[in-house]
Amino acid sequence: MKYIFLFVSFVFLSSMYSQGIQNTFWGGIGLRTSVTKNFRIDLEQQLREENAFSDFKNTFSELALNYKLKKFKFNSSYRYMIWNRGVRHRFAADVYYKQSLIKKKVGLLFRERLQEFTWQDDKSKNTNIRSLLMIEYGLKKLGKLFLGNELFFQLNGINKFQNYRLSFGANWKLLNHINLMTYYNMQTSINSSLTSINHMFVLRAFYKINPFTKTKN
Repeated sequence: MKYIFLFVSFVFLSSMYSQGIQNTFWGGIGLRTSVTKNFRIDLEQQLREENAFSDFKNTFSELALNYKLKKFKFNSSYRYMIWNRGVRHRFAADVYYKQSLIKKKVGLLFRERLQEFTWQDDKSKNTNIRSLLMIEYGLKKLGKLFLGNELFFQLNGINKFQNYRLSFGANWKLLNHINLMTYYNMQTSINSSLTSINHMFVLRAFYKINPFTKTKN
């Protein structure tokens, strides 16, 4: 329970100190379907609001394919995004590696992502590499806490790091088939004369379909 208290306190303090700075809310609902023990298909619909959660930023539908191979996981996804400007597409490919530590209570996760955004109107592109290092702590049957650090490396001729993101939150297990993610992101620009800070508060829920998981009667 003390870890849950620390998590709630952290989010509360973050919301206090983020007043007057860019605030964004992400809300999503999705479906995760296991096709085999190693292959899973994800669908998610998400809405994002900004300016103290009062203005529409974008909404998107995402389809993702996941394949797990021992300590590695491979993911590819397509995102159809609607902004005030119009339609934007995102393609992404991920490679994950996870190492369990301290009697499997602690997990160390590393992820590399290559993603590309394309505006539908003028075909302009934005491509970057995202490197994530995350530490996870299991809460037995409740779920797990996580702390992540991520760097964004901009391509398209810029070729430098442009953003850093700190993430802290929890992945909750609700019932047998519902997964709830609550977390906070703080993203800041780097290698720029104009420093911007964005606070992101996130709530995502997934319904899981896994015929390969044995349920207890």
